[in-house]
Order: sequence, then structure tokens, then C-alpha cells
Amino acid sequence: ATFTVLLEESDASDMSGSNAVADADLVGTEALASFTFANDGVCRKLGYIGHKRYTRLTITPANNTGAAPMAAVALLGHPSSMPTANPPA
Repeated sequence: ATFTVLLEESDASDMSGSNAVADADLVGTEALASFTFANDGVCRKLGYIGHKRYTRLTITPANNTGAAPMAAVALLGHPSSMPTANPPA
């Protein structure tokens, strides 16, 4: 199975008018945050430094025939402690 990551942003709480986050507003890339079943035991990070109020993370599976349990954690931080680049050191 292959899992593709997409981060979207919007000013509306219902995510109406949402857009994919521009690469300039990401710390890391969606490609580096994506993964396959072969390397699913690795922590991935994706930082957002844009100015929209709401974000939505979507993880889309392909070539998957069964359940795929996973977890995501979102942290709100301060500019002085921005996320580090992906993959984690």
C-alpha cells in the first residue's frame, strides 16, 4: 500500500474554499511525509507556516485491500520553536 499526504488550508471552519498548501508555506514536503507499507513504522513530520486559520491533513491509501490503522498528532507552536525539517534527525 502507498499512502499519499495532502495538507490543505482555509479561512473557513468548514474548509470551504480550501486550497492545497503552497510549498513555501510547508516545513518539509508532502512527498517526504508520504509513505508505503514497507516503511510505515517511521515517524513523519510536516510543518505549516502559512497564515490561514484552519488546516486539514488527508492521508489517501492506494493499492490497499485491508484496514490501515494510523495516527496523526497536530501541535500548535510558537514561531520561536518552529518544526524541524523532515525527515527527523
